[in-house]
Amino acid sequence: GISIIKASEDKRVKCLVTLSAVSHFDRYSKEHKKKWKEDGYFEVLNTRTNQMMRLNTTLLDDIEQNKSRLDIISAVKKLEIPFLIIHGKEDLSVRFSEAEVLYNNSNNKLTELFAVENTGHTFGTVQPFKGTTNAFETAIEKIISFLNGNL
Repeated sequence: GISIIKASEDKRVKCLVTLSAVSHFDRYSKEHKKKWKEDGYFEVLNTRTNQMMRLNTTLLDDIEQNKSRLDIISAVKKLEIPFLIIHGKEDLSVRFSEAEVLYNNSNNKLTELFAVENTGHTFGTVQPFKGTTNAFETAIEKIISFLNGNL
């Protein structure tokens, strides 16, 4: 999302590739935000490391105080550069529908939505990196081709 915003603002950026990108930052219900503010934080489990990650209200404050600045859809509508959206069809962290939202709000003459079948948010790779996968290699090959054709 931040890459999309920056690309819409900086004319030095000549093309853009996103992988599993979000279409909006405000991803929390009213109830969740209320409890978050009351507690001063909320915790989320990092399923790759089994570590509990504590998010304080600074993130929520930033989302609320900078709503227009952090509007990814407004930014994507401003893009006038080649844009490649790559997203795993089985992504459970950031649903494929978000890639479709980005695509549907972009300049479709300059944007390509590339779905990688049978894979999720990390294209089958794990952290720490233990090796590549067919889905990850497919994404890399698509990126190389796109950059070679647009830079």
